[in-house]
Amino acid sequence: MTSMSATLTIGIAFLVTGHAAAILPEQFDQQVMEESTTIITGVLQGIDPAAYTGAKAIRIYLGNQAAFLTESGVVVKTYRISSGAPATPTPQGEFQIYKMQELRVSSQAVPYRMPNYMAFTKNRAFGLHGLPYLGNSAEKSAYWNEAQDHIGTPVSHGCVRFLPEEAVEIYEWAEIGVPVYIQI
Repeated sequence: MTSMSATLTIGIAFLVTGHAAAILPEQFDQQVMEESTTIITGVLQGIDPAAYTGAKAIRIYLGNQAAFLTESGVVVKTYRISSGAPATPTPQGEFQIYKMQELRVSSQAVPYRMPNYMAFTKNRAFGLHGLPYLGNSAEKSAYWNEAQDHIGTPVSHGCVRFLPEEAVEIYEWAEIGVPVYIQI
């Protein structure tokens, strides 16, 4: 019950404040979040938690390079991400999942392969996906292996990248229409 209470407190406090700073970067680890019972005490005074519940949502915080999956206003999973580089930033605002593709190949001069692609803009130019790779196999792509070191650093062309196994998990959890909120 303590773990559920801590997760509920984190999720609602996070949604109430709207700031990734409410959860410290070192607390992104799911185990740390579940074991902590004292995070963000006092934030909910005078707030009706029912006002901040809803269906599934994906919340991306560019300043902390973090993503949060929420269900009914509760943070259920956290991830480190790699968002857009300064020259090619990730768009900010309220979006939704418009299309899901198990594998998307970019239309750029270099045909990056992006597994578990979930377009969050209407034109489908920006998405959430696993680390991109070149060639027919992610495991044999030098680019893919190097990209694993980039999680936590904004280096993409505007998409939001996840580690491969995490991208699969999110892809299976999400569905068309799930809201995506992106902010600094």
